[in-house]
Amino acid sequence: TNGYYMTSLAMLAMAHEKAGEVDMAEPLYRQAIDVGSRVEPRYRIYLGQAQLFLGILLINKGAYPEAEKFVKQSETIYRDVYGGDTNYSVAVAKSNLGLLYFLQGDYAKAEEQDRRAMDLLRQYLGPEHPLTASTAVTLGLTLTREHKANEGEPYLREALAIRQKVLPKDDLLIFYALSA
Repeated sequence: TNGYYMTSLAMLAMAHEKAGEVDMAEPLYRQAIDVGSRVEPRYRIYLGQAQLFLGILLINKGAYPEAEKFVKQSETIYRDVYGGDTNYSVAVAKSNLGLLYFLQGDYAKAEEQDRRAMDLLRQYLGPEHPLTASTAVTLGLTLTREHKANEGEPYLREALAIRQKVLPKDDLLIFYALSA
């Protein structure tokens, strides 16, 4: 029953977060993770999801050290459950670690995570998925900050093309990719 309880807490947290109620979501994610430490192995994937979602919430809050801890823990669970690096969930974790390192100004780590994430995202989500585009923007900006603009530009152009194709023409994400 702990597995169902943990999953319910995480889903409730997601609902609050989507409604903009981050202050209500964060303690629910934390409670789900606490309950998750006692779940049967078959529920571990849901623990990984709760850790990832809390990590993303903490990235958005600027709480980078704690965010890194939770995203890395989720990545470890995804590797264990799926038997290696080559899956969608590891790609999502790596993409978020890339963003976290970029925001902290650790461009070498950001580049490493984003390059791996891009390979996996293209493979598992396809080249036109929003997360693929977002990761391409982060990687393009990272490379530019590392004085490798010639390497970064193709990623930024790819992201812009994806967003222009799949988003409404006045979406802010298009303008963000364009300015990058």
